[in-house]
Amino acid sequence: MAEVGSNSLSASRKHIVLFAYDAWGHNRPLCAFAARIIKAEQVHITYFVPAELVDRVYEELRRNFKPEETELLSLVRVVGLHNESTNPLHHDALDAGFAKAFEALLRGDKITCILTDVVHTALPRIDCVVLDMYAKRPLDFVRTHGPSSVKVLVWYSAAATRLLPFYGPDKMGGRNTALSRVADEIKRSGRPLHEVAAEACLTCDGSVIEIPGLPPMHDYELYPQRVPFQEIMSIMLYNTYLTLDGCDGVILSTPECYEPETVEAVRQYYKAMSRSVFVCGPLTASGSRAMVSEQRNPHATAVGQLLDRVLHERGVASLLYISFGSLFWPPAPERLWAFLDVVMELGIPFIMAHASAWAVVPENVKHKVDTYPHGLMTRWCPQQMLLAHPATGWFLTHGGHNSVIESIGQGVPMICWPYQFDQPTNAVHLSCNLDVAYELFEVRTENGVKPIRHTGRAPDATVESTRREAKEVLQLAFGEDGERKRGNIRKLRVAFQEAWADDGRATQELRAFLDSLNS
Repeated sequence: MAEVGSNSLSASRKHIVLFAYDAWGHNRPLCAFAARIIKAEQVHITYFVPAELVDRVYEELRRNFKPEETELLSLVRVVGLHNESTNPLHHDALDAGFAKAFEALLRGDKITCILTDVVHTALPRIDCVVLDMYAKRPLDFVRTHGPSSVKVLVWYSAAATRLLPFYGPDKMGGRNTALSRVADEIKRSGRPLHEVAAEACLTCDGSVIEIPGLPPMHDYELYPQRVPFQEIMSIMLYNTYLTLDGCDGVILSTPECYEPETVEAVRQYYKAMSRSVFVCGPLTASGSRAMVSEQRNPHATAVGQLLDRVLHERGVASLLYISFGSLFWPPAPERLWAFLDVVMELGIPFIMAHASAWAVVPENVKHKVDTYPHGLMTRWCPQQMLLAHPATGWFLTHGGHNSVIESIGQGVPMICWPYQFDQPTNAVHLSCNLDVAYELFEVRTENGVKPIRHTGRAPDATVESTRREAKEVLQLAFGEDGERKRGNIRKLRVAFQEAWADDGRATQELRAFLDSLNS
């Protein structure tokens, strides 16, 4: 086994521990955050992840450093933990692995990555632990076994607009009152956690909620599609409540310029509880290597060839990129195929990524795309590379926060097809407030077919109505109205870039975070 040591400066450097589960949407911005920390101040970082993500995390970290900064990368040690289950509900092995490794850190022992067999030498005291938002048991272990001087912060890698409606006051749609009663209800009734938590987290009565920075909406509008994985989702949401309830503060990966009113409301909410909020976005790979690793992927060649051909034949901003992330897939997929039919009927070039394990593409759809001269379907897509290409004009997205931030960062306006979590609030904010996107309504299911407050009507939610909406939105997007939205997003892109200037807001927040570890 190889042993990796630390230099003579180790004793004088701060030591920050990061821990994230297997959701890549949590880890990707966390890698950028780790890189920003080290570039701001040469601290030690111990980054615990499921063993299967070690290589991917190292690669993502490398994307954030220039070749001449490689030495700084050595200050991050990625330590893989045993993960015996692919079920997001079952984190027992990861939590146990974290507890064992954290205890070794406290004793000053060496720690070993179970994937690489690399042995990392002991480091000085731990100054701060940053935990995934639903890492309740790791939080309990740190509180019980760690010194009282260790700060514990929650890594919140989603939009701020989704924090308060779940974990804020009732008037904002917050579920804190209901969530605080879950443990007592389980004890009283003997019902399982997932059942009681689902009632607290997911029940909607049609109340109008007022989220700072968003127009008023009905509570059910936060669930525009059938809620998938209800058992998993309810427990994860409940654990997030417990983790937020027991932390010293929160690190938001969102850019403050993206949702300033909401961020300020979050600050004030936690300030009243004497807890800190650090807003450190945007967090995307920004080094000269950022695109290189994506281009090495086997799928990147076909994607790049089509992009270049579309740019040559159709010009700038002529292609539609379609992706719902690595997890989500439409519960009514026939509406997706109807939308895609309209795309091809209008002659719009497109690239569609379908990475979800639930994605099934019918043979007749495959045949249509194969015979369409300007279309490509792929399981994986180099998203940052694609969004940066001048041929890319629009992004049809589920509205997940990482996708939204990457799209704004490249100046690409969006068409939103939201599902759960922060996607519905992102969609409303992007379309109604920022005017850089369109939101689709006819693709909704279940709660989503109820009346929408800011439109004053309920969707018909049929295949035919989806076709009508698709044609209307696409014609607007690739016309004068779309160019207006493109101009708006370019202005927002500049604000994103300024956030990490020497005196930018994100830079100030990062410094405040590091300074807080001195107190």
